[in-house]
Amino acid sequence: MWSSFALIIKLWSKYKVTNVPTLIFIEGSTGRIVSRNGHLIIRDDPLGSEFPWGSKSFAEVMAGSLIKNNGQVVDNSALDGSYVGIYFSAHWVRPESTVSCC
Repeated sequence: MWSSFALIIKLWSKYKVTNVPTLIFIEGSTGRIVSRNGHLIIRDDPLGSEFPWGSKSFAEVMAGSLIKNNGQVVDNSALDGSYVGIYFSAHWVRPESTVSCC
């Protein structure tokens, strides 16, 4: 029993588990964390159609057509060689608020 408890504590510490239940997907051969939000993955992909789950590249996330600020529709390849900034906000933040850092 104590060896099982010691293993549980070791795994909790290694994978920074802070509450239960927690579902973490781990790459079996390396122990690398694939996702800390396993419950959200299962909820969003219950049939496993996007398996193996893991981080998607920016190109995968941005796949398809994009709409430029002038309304022109372009393919996502228009981003090749570009630097892209993505700004996330919330409905309670005024549009004219300045972006601040640090």
